[in-house]
Amino acid sequence: MKFNRKNGFSVAIIMLLIALIGLVIFLGLRIISHNKNSDISVNTTESQKNSDVYDYAQKICQAKQEAAGVQSTYEECVNYHVNSKRGLAINNLYSLLEKYRILNKGYPSEARINVLYPDGVVNVARSSEFKDPFGNEIVNKPAVSTLAEAREIAVPNSNNNFMYVPYGDPGCETNCEGFVLVSYMDLPSPVFKNLYIKESLSPQ
Repeated sequence: MKFNRKNGFSVAIIMLLIALIGLVIFLGLRIISHNKNSDISVNTTESQKNSDVYDYAQKICQAKQEAAGVQSTYEECVNYHVNSKRGLAINNLYSLLEKYRILNKGYPSEARINVLYPDGVVNVARSSEFKDPFGNEIVNKPAVSTLAEAREIAVPNSNNNFMYVPYGDPGCETNCEGFVLVSYMDLPSPVFKNLYIKESLSPQ
């Protein structure tokens, strides 16, 4: 059989094309497999990271509770951390109110961000200080005449955790005599009791 150079060249070209197509398919499958494995690896790592964080938080929480002589379940630990957030927020508001007193010779009629941060800067971090862990704004009660009246009124609940009650001359705005700042706690502890109360440091 006589060899046809032209036909042989065509066959070689076809074989080369088939080989190239096969190589492209092979590389494509490798890339897809690599991306899929990478996604799984990232998701697994992120999931593991979150799990580690939660486990660590639970261990720290249980250690603190056990040191106080309290046995904790996981749910109790979650509540403990929520209560810690409440307590820290109240402590911070208390500090802001005392700074306000130094500057204004009295306490404000309301604990609001534009009052306690007079620079006018409003951001998420500052706004969160005036909200309980569920996003409810602090409840500001009208000023009453005495500390005893303020204590009687200052009773927040599970729906609105934070409450501010000033006292002094009725209608006082920037020069109230004192205040009662309080937070509801659904899992009281030796550190954060229910109710968690902070009262003005230096009544005018």
